Amino acid sequence: MRLIRTQDSFGLWEGQSDAELLGEFIITKQRQRAIPFGGDPDPDALWRLDMFYTAVALAIEERSGVST
Repeated sequence: MRLIRTQDSFGLWEGQSDAELLGEFIITKQRQRAIPFGGDPDPDALWRLDMFYTAVALAIEERSGVST
């Protein structure tokens, strides 16, 4: 959550709970059907992927004590 909140440079997400922010990362079957297949990926989807993998890397660093 810290990683996501640090991306909010304008304070737009201050009033949102952690659950509301994480909701953007959950793709339901209905949302999945609305995503076009093929072509250029949506910039928002790329941002979500980047945030996910960065968060995983930070969690690994915190638990292992090894920093990259």
